[in-house]
Amino acid sequence: MKDDLIKIVEAGILAPSGDNCQPWKFRLCGNNQIDVFNIPERDTSLYSWEQRPSLIAIGAVIENMTIAAEHYGYSAKAEYFPNEEKNLIASIEFSKNSNASDSLFQAIFHRSTNRKPYKEKSLTEEEKGVLREAAHDRLPHGLHLIDYGPSKRRFGRAVALNEKILFENEFLHRFFYEHINWKRREGEKGRLGFYIKELEIPAPIIPIFRLFGKWNLLKRIQRLRIGDLLAKSNARIYSSAGAVGCIAIDANTPESFITAGRVFERVWLAATSLNLSLQPLTGILFLRHRVHAGCDDLSDLHQKIVRYAYSEIEQVFDLDGKNKTIAMAFRIGHGSRPTARSLRLPANIYA
Repeated sequence: MKDDLIKIVEAGILAPSGDNCQPWKFRLCGNNQIDVFNIPERDTSLYSWEQRPSLIAIGAVIENMTIAAEHYGYSAKAEYFPNEEKNLIASIEFSKNSNASDSLFQAIFHRSTNRKPYKEKSLTEEEKGVLREAAHDRLPHGLHLIDYGPSKRRFGRAVALNEKILFENEFLHRFFYEHINWKRREGEKGRLGFYIKELEIPAPIIPIFRLFGKWNLLKRIQRLRIGDLLAKSNARIYSSAGAVGCIAIDANTPESFITAGRVFERVWLAATSLNLSLQPLTGILFLRHRVHAGCDDLSDLHQKIVRYAYSEIEQVFDLDGKNKTIAMAFRIGHGSRPTARSLRLPANIYA
């Protein structure tokens, strides 16, 4: 059974995480339990208020592991925060179940972020039904999809304001550029961060984009309003989709964010099985936690932008005034294959 548990963990770590930080490690407990831990020092960005992005990422890991367990003939039962052990997020107990199966297993190995423009082709009702079904068991009313053109454009403009803040805040900017890998060695199998080609930046623009990584230079040319230009350009890309969507939760608790991560991963895997492309768009959502908590590490202007953008996203999905928290947002549609995929470090498993 130990060999199967290792395979289950190896499927688990194919989950997404912010800037590919991979904030997880695992402990084998006997022959039927895996403990999942957060590594908080992996994500120290301003986006990571109280480790919310890492909880979502670990939720996606748990969902992958649950799906993989069923593929190998086991049922998985996860308990969140089972005791006070530091950074222990979940204990997962596995039991043999010959009737278990999950059609999304193969999608785990093909799921990837696609930052290319998508076709302006609406999702079919059948496709939307598959996505809603993927979310239904854990969050029956948590998935929201919008395909109305003006709403998609409004959404695109709102989420793209993250780029303005990213290129005007030194700490966000530094963390982002520290996680860009400019070269990929042949045969390389594992790494934190993401490969520059994943950003789908046209090749002639990459040297200029690399120059923008020098904060002192960027400060000197702020009058060119680089952040505004990038936000405007990316807003058009974010609007190019069959639909935009979000995962909304009722409670602003750690457990709820783990559940949101599980639901989001399952929706993403369902999209992959339908040959649909997907890109998470979460910067504004994560910054909103900091602003809402009264943190002062963003300028007054940037705090105002975050509040405005989050309100716009709420209105797009008709969630304003409904006491919901938008945990994840994304665009989804028909696109050509992404140029590159993120690498994963080997599974960090100990006994």
